[in-house]
This record gives sequence, structure tokens and C-alpha cells, in this order.
Amino acid sequence: MQTKHELNHSLFIFGLMILFFIAAFPLVHAQTAAPGDLDTTFGNGGKVTTFFGQFNGGEDVAVQADGKIVVAGVASLLAPGPQIAVARYNADGSLDASFGTGGRITTSVAHQTNATSLAIQTDGRIVVGAVACAALGGCDFTVIRYTVTGALDNSFDGDGKAVIDFGSHEWAYDAAVQPDGKIVLAGITSSSAGGRLALARLNSNGSLDSSFDNDGRLVLGVDSSASALTVQTDGKIIAAGKIGNSALVRFHTDGSLDSSFDGDGIAITSGPGGYAEVTLQSDGKIVAVSQANNSFAVARHNSNGSLDTTFGGNGTVITSFGEVATPYSVAIQSNGKIIAGGSSGNNFALVRYNPDGSPDASFGTGGKVTTNFGSYYYGAASGLAIQPDGKIVAAGFWGFDFKESYFAIARYIGDSPVTNRKLFDFDGDGKSDFSVFRPSEGNWYVRSNAGISVRTWGVASDQLVPGDYDGDGKTDLGIFRPTPGDSTDFYIIQSNGFVFSFYSWGDPGDKPVTGDYDGDGKDDIAVFRPTENNWYIRKSTGGIDVRNYGQAGDVPVPGRYDGDSRTDLALYRNGQWLIKLSGGGTSSANWGIPGDMPVQADYDGDNKDDVAVWRPSEGIWYIRRSSSPQFDFISWGQPGDIPVPGDYDGDGMDDPAIYRNGTWYLNQSNFGLGSTEWGVASDIPIPSKYIP
Repeated sequence: MQTKHELNHSLFIFGLMILFFIAAFPLVHAQTAAPGDLDTTFGNGGKVTTFFGQFNGGEDVAVQADGKIVVAGVASLLAPGPQIAVARYNADGSLDASFGTGGRITTSVAHQTNATSLAIQTDGRIVVGAVACAALGGCDFTVIRYTVTGALDNSFDGDGKAVIDFGSHEWAYDAAVQPDGKIVLAGITSSSAGGRLALARLNSNGSLDSSFDNDGRLVLGVDSSASALTVQTDGKIIAAGKIGNSALVRFHTDGSLDSSFDGDGIAITSGPGGYAEVTLQSDGKIVAVSQANNSFAVARHNSNGSLDTTFGGNGTVITSFGEVATPYSVAIQSNGKIIAGGSSGNNFALVRYNPDGSPDASFGTGGKVTTNFGSYYYGAASGLAIQPDGKIVAAGFWGFDFKESYFAIARYIGDSPVTNRKLFDFDGDGKSDFSVFRPSEGNWYVRSNAGISVRTWGVASDQLVPGDYDGDGKTDLGIFRPTPGDSTDFYIIQSNGFVFSFYSWGDPGDKPVTGDYDGDGKDDIAVFRPTENNWYIRKSTGGIDVRNYGQAGDVPVPGRYDGDSRTDLALYRNGQWLIKLSGGGTSSANWGIPGDMPVQADYDGDNKDDVAVWRPSEGIWYIRRSSSPQFDFISWGQPGDIPVPGDYDGDGMDDPAIYRNGTWYLNQSNFGLGSTEWGVASDIPIPSKYIP
């Protein structure tokens, strides 16, 4: 089987000769706005093609934080020859005129240059992994970095271009940006000794990273190749490709093999095709695609390298389209469903699976969708991306025999993303509201788009536990009342007017940790008991959970860190974050110092809470985004302020914000800086109750 990169390699070397299949595959018509349907608000009926001249092919796709779509690939021109091609599109599919020339750029590094992969940094700069080949010599790993406007970034290796030579003939198939900003490439180097899996790592300025296998370059000492890679949250690197059969190889951050992964760092399966693409689930499991029996094959490995037998019964699922089908790409939705993309016949082809590996019958026809861009033209989806709103973007190429080919993009209806917790949105309009509790009166004061409301609920000694207890998308008033020498009680008044009391739920000294632990869309009352390190959860679906997690001195910081519908147990321990994921497995991060205040929230809009702290001594927010390897350091506040993060502009991304003596100061991701007076110095801002 050719990987997606090898396919583009062949097209590149032979003048991008577009494969031609005679048999046409009939389009499948589904009901409007159903998952798998083309999104008719995008381009022409859900499809867009872009012509650079002669033979063109899209190789990878990414969605920017502002919703714009970037596609990288190759444009083979008669003169000066094949070049890197990048196009950026507005959310409606039109070319973005602010990027390059009319939304397009081409870059030549050598006699022939081909883009194979794409990543977007948190600052908006675009990283393209590529191959540069001399006229009569070999090819080298190459990285190009562009500014947000499409200009070459001269802060990267002096001219925006970095070329890595292994001393033979190399081809880089994939690139990724690590959490620390370093760039990793994976591919193959070939010589008289045969093909070898090769990795390279660059510093963020484009120089080789000497801490990685001594000189920034690594070659595996067996006959092998890498078609794709991904980087774990702990910095370990997973390369996917072929060592006889389909294989995964995991490396430590210094480039040494990780022997905890299948015993020697290498996990080989019985699949002969070789993995074409790989990605990570939020629980650390590894999903990779290959071809088997002319069909899509999707495999899931546990984090230790073994095949996950809970996926399809033996770890691998094979899907036939009734004709030759090849997968080139894979992506994971926020609800855990898996999408594989590639080609079938002349068409883009997609398959969606439930988390257990069964076909998702709600997607297309029996979990499958094919899209044709024109009769007798050949199309393949080389890359996949999931938008924050759940829509699915597939990009690749579409061509007609030897005449011409195009960048091709299709956008499909997906699932609505799993919504994160409702952060003090009392009117359900998707925006955080200005809200305070006045202990001297026992009153809640809320200012929202629905107007101003005042409600008496509680006394000065109560602890506030706002949450969406009825699942209607609106925050409800809640209090936690410890009784010294006795028990504790929860009192909830829902947005629909119903009042609930939960007596004797907890002990004095317990910490309330309200969250949706069962994933039914309703918050559950819960407490963390420091004396036992137990979490006591009363599920709205019925039943009681008691979970032991933590140690003396830990601060509970529950949130939705893996992006599914369930709140995860999490602890903050003097700068260390320890997270027990609801989907299985654990995660940890060193982020913060003693004295910092944890301010976990979804700052990047990917429906996953980000690890973050606010440092009162500096007034700086330190945010580690889950969607990107980059970090944010935002100066916003001063000693004595109260951090109150929330989505005040309703764009799906939580904003850094502080409360100071009755004034709210906002650093909004959409509308910029702002302030609002609401409350007095002695009031308790409601958002502060979502963080410890």
C-alpha cells in the first residue's frame, strides 16, 4: 500500500500524474443537515477547488483559532517547477485575500519542493513540513515557517526555510510542533543499506536541537520507514509506519527508544500495509490507519503499545467500500468518535466509528460517506481536521488524468461538540454573565442579556455551588451549607424554578466539587474529603460513586480535560497537575509554583479544559493550551484581584478576567479588552467559585 505521502511522492516525481479510474461511484444522498452530509454553507454545495497551475495536490489541512482553513501541498508548474503551495480559506470556503496573493502562496527551496504536512502555532504562524530535492542530487527534510499573512518568517533559520541533510536521500512525510515549540519531522532516509526510519528535531528558531540524539537527527537501525508522527502530552514521540508490517515506534524526548512501549519501543502488528497516519485519543490510546484487503483498516493501541482488544474485538477494524479504498488520514472528535479519510474509487471517502470500533450508523450510510468532485476525475482526502463547532474538513486533491489537478476541500456536518461546563451562564445565551453573591444580604445579583435579576438564596456562611443541575443550559443557584459538629447540606434552586435539598451530603471540612461526572448533561453534587482523599459523587443518573484520588494538601480542580461529556477528577499539588481521565488513564503536568492559583478553563475553544494558573505576585496568567504545544503568558491583573475566567464574548473560548472591588476587567478573545462595574468590594464574584 502507498501511504498518502508516498502517493503524493509518486505524483511529484512523475510530474504529478493523477491516477485515473474509469468506474464512477454513485453519490449517496442523505437527509439535509445529517452527520456526514456536505455543509452547503461552505463553497459550492460543500466543496471547494483551487487551481495554482498545471498539477496541484493538497496534502494536509489545519483549522486556525479564528476558523480559517489552511491547506498545504504542491503546485507543479512548468517553470520554475514543483513548489510548496499553501492556500488559506475563510470559514465560508472563499479564499482569504489577506493571505499571500489572493489567498495563495508558493515557495521554492530547491529544484523541486513538495509540502507533506502542516501545523499551526498558537501565535498563528504556519509550519509546513516538506521535501526539497536538487536537480541531480538527493532530497532533504525541509521546514518552512510563514507569518500569519503568508510571508516567510525570517526569524526562522534566517529566511524562513530550514533544510536538514542526513547525508543520503531523505523524504519527510510528517511534522509536529511540541509543547515547547520545537518541531519534529518523521520520514525515511535511504542509501545502499536500504530504507531507515528517520526523525529530526529543530529548535523553535530553526536550528537543529542537539539535545535530540546528540545532533538533532535520528535514524533507526532496521529496515523501516515512518509516514506519520504524533507527540504525547509528556513529550514522548510516536512514529507510525512500517517495519515489515504496520508498526509504531515510541521515543523518549531525547530520542532514545522507550522500552516501556511494547518491551523495546517498537510495536509491530500483523497488518502488512504500513500505517499511513496516526493520532492520539485524550486517554492516551493511539489510533492509526492503514490499508488491508483493499479496505480501510483502523487499529487502536493501548498506551503501552499493545493492541486494544476493546476496539472491534481484537484492536483492528476493517471497512470495505466494495472497491479499492485507501485511508490516508484520521481524526478524533471531542465525543471520542473516530473518523478515517482517504479514497474509494474516484471519490473522497470517509468512515466514522463509535469509540468501541463499531460503524457509526448515524453518519452517512452505515458510517460511510463518499464525495465525487466530477465525473471520471480522481479525488482523495489526504488530510482531516475537526472544527470547534464539530464540522469535519477533508482536504486533498482532485484531478483529471494528465491534464490538470486541483486542491480539493469538502466540509461535512459532524456532531455538535461536547459542551464544556456552563460557566455562570444564567440565561443560556452562551455567554458568561456578570454575577455576584452579597453575603451581607444573602442575595445573588446577575446581569445578563436577559436583564438584571436579584434572588435571595443563602446566608453569609454558605459556600456557593452554581451549576447546571437540570441540564437546560442555564446555570442554577446552589449553596453548600456546612454545619459544625454535624453534617452538610446542598440547596439548589433550578432555572426552571424547582427547589431541591440534599441533606447530610458531606461532612464539615469537605470541599464541594460540583460537576457532570456521569455525562448526562446535568451537574452532580459532589464533595472531596481531604481527611480521606475520597471523592463522594451523587450522580443525577442514579447511584453514588466513591473514588479515592489524592493526598493530604491537594487542591481539587475538576474539569473536562479530555473533552468528553464527563467531568474528570483532578488535583493541583504545589505546581503539579494530576488528572484522572473519565475515559480511562491519567495525565499529569508540571505547571505552576506554590502560591499560584489554578484557573482551569477552556481558553482555546476545543472543548477541553486547559491547565492554567494565575500568579498573584505578578498578575500573570500562565496557560497551557490543550489544542497546541504553545504556552500563553498573559499579564492581566495585580495582587489582590480575584481571577474570574469565563466566556464573556460567547465565542467558545474562555477569557482571562479579574474582579477588583466591584469592577470586572476582561481580556476577551473576540472583543478585546473591556471592563464593567457590577458589584461592590465585599461581594463574592460567582465565577470565582468554579476555581479553588
